[in-house]
Amino acid sequence: MSATKWVRLSEIAQHCGLSKHTIYKFARSGVIPHGRAGRVLVFNINDVDEWIRQHGSSGQLDFPAAEEKARQADQEEEVDRISSDILANT
Repeated sequence: MSATKWVRLSEIAQHCGLSKHTIYKFARSGVIPHGRAGRVLVFNINDVDEWIRQHGSSGQLDFPAAEEKARQADQEEEVDRISSDILANT
């Protein structure tokens, strides 16, 4: 049985052929399997490979639902930030 290999954001981005920003957004929105070592995001290569198999299409990653979920998380974060600013100034 092979040992579980955990890697950091830059390594998994290269492994998947995606940008670090995209991987970070997917992790933040809970789309891609990941963990944390303190404040550092870490990714289990085997779990991510399985995730790719489930979400891939003809060797190309196809993430419209994941991208939409990440976009919604960005919008919610922006609303929270604006609300905090408004409350702080009242």
